[in-house]
Amino acid sequence: MKPLFPTSQWEMREVSRDCFVSYKGKKYSVPFRYAGQKVKMKITLEQEIEIFNEQECIAKHPVLSGKAKVIADKGHFEGLHKEKGQKKTKHKGLATHDSFSSVPEVEKRPLASYAAFEESDLI
Repeated sequence: MKPLFPTSQWEMREVSRDCFVSYKGKKYSVPFRYAGQKVKMKITLEQEIEIFNEQECIAKHPVLSGKAKVIADKGHFEGLHKEKGQKKTKHKGLATHDSFSSVPEVEKRPLASYAAFEESDLI
């Protein structure tokens, strides 16, 4: 006989950068495109975790027990490396020649002029 009212527990979680949500010290994978977003977790009487974005169930896992700490669905990470490769920047965050196009010209002097300054009492 089924209960007369909903008996599931709901909780909000933020998906980590490594594509996991945490529940009672255990980690459950979520499709990579949801990293950094808030999701709803439904913990059922059947000991399953269902993870929702809006009204869509995006992941489903059994509740982990015992020593197991992480459950990951390989499908949640498919396409991750391909998408990362598309985000290459032109300069990769490094200063390049193009970055310095408006730098003023610096005066060039022979080293002897510094030696002469060192010998004077102007210090």
